[in-house]
Amino acid sequence: MNFIFDSLIYNGFDNPQDGIGNHLALLDRLVFDDFPQGQKSLSPIPHAGSLAPYGRVSENQHLLTPDNFQRCLYLDVARETWDSELIRSQMRKTLDHKRVFGCPTAIYLMWESDKLWEQYAQMVECYDFCIVTCSILDEFLQARGIDVIKLQHPYDFEKLNSISKPTSSDVSFRFGVSSGLWSRKNAVLLAEEFLTAFESQPDVSLSIHTRSDVTHTDYEDEYRRLSELRDQSYQIQILAQPLSRPDYIEWMRTLDAYCFVSAGEGYSVTPREALHLKKPVVLHDAHAHREFAHLPGVLRVPSVGTKVATPNVAAKGYDIGSDWSVDRAALRESLIVCRESYNEIQRQLEERYSEVLDYHDPAKIKLEWVRALNQKFKKYSDSIHLSHPAAESTPYLRSMPSIPGPMRLSSPHFTQKTGQLIGQRVYCNQSRHKAGMCLLGPGSLVEKSGDLSVRFNIALLSAEQKSKTENSNPNSNSVVMRHAGWIKNVLRNVTGENSKPILRLSVYDHITKRELGMKSLSIDEFRSLEQEFDVIVPVQVEQKLDFRVYWHGTTDTCVSSVLVNYLD
Repeated sequence: MNFIFDSLIYNGFDNPQDGIGNHLALLDRLVFDDFPQGQKSLSPIPHAGSLAPYGRVSENQHLLTPDNFQRCLYLDVARETWDSELIRSQMRKTLDHKRVFGCPTAIYLMWESDKLWEQYAQMVECYDFCIVTCSILDEFLQARGIDVIKLQHPYDFEKLNSISKPTSSDVSFRFGVSSGLWSRKNAVLLAEEFLTAFESQPDVSLSIHTRSDVTHTDYEDEYRRLSELRDQSYQIQILAQPLSRPDYIEWMRTLDAYCFVSAGEGYSVTPREALHLKKPVVLHDAHAHREFAHLPGVLRVPSVGTKVATPNVAAKGYDIGSDWSVDRAALRESLIVCRESYNEIQRQLEERYSEVLDYHDPAKIKLEWVRALNQKFKKYSDSIHLSHPAAESTPYLRSMPSIPGPMRLSSPHFTQKTGQLIGQRVYCNQSRHKAGMCLLGPGSLVEKSGDLSVRFNIALLSAEQKSKTENSNPNSNSVVMRHAGWIKNVLRNVTGENSKPILRLSVYDHITKRELGMKSLSIDEFRSLEQEFDVIVPVQVEQKLDFRVYWHGTTDTCVSSVLVNYLD
């Protein structure tokens, strides 16, 4: 099974020092590896936190060879950020690409709490759909009307050496954890409960690996507290240095069991690595961990409710919902059980190890991506799909009459991707939409060559006006409420107070899907709530045309009609 789109525009960065943070590299190698180099492009936003752009894909290739990106997907590999200006830049870039390339847009999001802060959520609303790796944001995203799909993050676990050293219960025993020293990671909490559980067992130790090349206020505070615990007991060992990939795997192989009890995760790679190395894992059974806590070798530690999410100092002052609180008593008990019943837990993991491999099978994960993205691409792409409910009952969607002279295309010569037909007009069916398209007269046949004038009649409606229209006579002139004050309210947009909702009026070749002419305008160009705009295009005899209206931003758009006329 292959993707139905033939090109990709990435927006994102690769950070090889950031563990699972190199999302773009993994997606490109393990999901989108079949795409030729000339049909993949990187459109990065400069950001101080990114060490280097991803080298396997050329930057801005879609601008150099736009013909190679006729049926493309725009995929934003997003990072957690608290930078408002970066978010505004990302929003503008997304809408620009949607407008210029007419491509469906997706954002790939790993988030560690159950809510996005407001401006970040507005950014996510700019995309056609959102891809997540776990279910912790489901309620929040659904409440915002965001189209979301859940897919496993691809990762090349198969490259790990799955031979673990034998261990028995009558020799020294070593737990371990590898994580950044953010308060959310609960490294100090783990160390405290470990010492309580094994204070009388000097042969049991806890090795804590963290990076020393990233310093911040949280790191300094957490490291100080861990150092105090280490100074109290030699059972605590701290390895504070970056490790190469082989050295990191070798360190993990020296462990008997792995522990990870963070308060919030969007994917969580290290416990999965431990399972692939046949190490039992003591795991906080919450957030993203619930996706794989059923696997053999996992000892689940329950939560005792939630707490306000404060992942780091930079996030203070932002409402990002809740993190999950660890049951400390259950954690102590799980550590003890892991030590005392280690041989049995290890044996079960060995016997059912194929379940770990099967769950993370890269071929199966890629197939899930192909199926899901093909479905969304069909939903949001600009081409006509005969599976559309209207297409099954209305022949004119497949074969429109020719254009002998002046011709007004209005209802019923509409199809719509995100709207609904009410009376004689097409309306968006969301009061706060991300992007969408109304299609008029698809496949209309040109009878003579020359210049064609295409006049779009566009009306703007507030939610209140739309509701009145739905319940009124479809032929009533009340469809357009000429409130000058409402124009100002329309000017609010997800891209910021200083930006405007955008419309693009386009004429396309029905067969080649090439744009023949367009007019892009923002709402502040409207002098009234209903207005006509002309697009003039050269056409050839027997050419088939589509007339499209794209909208972007927080406003309801009504397309009254399109008047098509040959110019002398």
